[in-house]
Amino acid sequence: MARHVCARWSWLAFLGLVAVTSAQPAKPTFEVASVKRQIDPAPVQPPTERPHVFYRRNATAAQLIRFAFDLHATQLIGGPSWIRKDGFEINGKAAGPVSERDMRLMVQSLLEERFKLVTHQEQRDMLSARLVVASRDGALGPNLKRCDPQDPPKDRDFAMSATVRVAFLKCAPISELAPVLAAVLGFPVIDETHLNGSWTVQLAYETNAVSVQQGRSRLSAPPIRDALKEQLGLQVESTRGPVSVIVVDSIQLPSEN
Repeated sequence: MARHVCARWSWLAFLGLVAVTSAQPAKPTFEVASVKRQIDPAPVQPPTERPHVFYRRNATAAQLIRFAFDLHATQLIGGPSWIRKDGFEINGKAAGPVSERDMRLMVQSLLEERFKLVTHQEQRDMLSARLVVASRDGALGPNLKRCDPQDPPKDRDFAMSATVRVAFLKCAPISELAPVLAAVLGFPVIDETHLNGSWTVQLAYETNAVSVQQGRSRLSAPPIRDALKEQLGLQVESTRGPVSVIVVDSIQLPSEN
């Protein structure tokens, strides 16, 4: 009798698992997408950012994976050497404007369909940083302003001179500042500011480039850590601990069209 009860519950558990799996929504996909391998070196072009278009020229598969899963370079583990060397031209178009989250999911779908990408997520111990409010009283800097819920959709822009870079986010979550900081600092940055809603951010900081004119360095913006505190009232605190990473289990050169 006990054996029959166990078998019955095992069968019900299996049906429940099937029901949960089938209930998971499918990832969104591009209405039209083309993938072309670029064997000859091609100049890297800035990404095309439009609400319904994803375009990359001479992008590596590693760069596509990092965009799709919102990763810093250190958070992508494994894969054959070609994923970090070979360039591809990717042109994906959605049926209409989509959010950045859905755009990332569409690129995941493209990678799974055309590159046969299979991954899994792990926690690994590595250097990272926490983005937090610098002041104990919660005071923010002059270049960080909360957006009204009725403000237009977010926009982003970057400007760079020989020694200064300006990052501009309009009506975006503070979490979108994290990858900008990660690219400068060289390790993942996790948003722990607890600043909800959308914000307009303007951050001018010194790059690693050095410009010498008539025997002296020209004036530049502050280093990134000082700029964060002075302009935004934020700071990064370096730490070491478990960080989510994506491990490439398998990937193939894509079918082209």
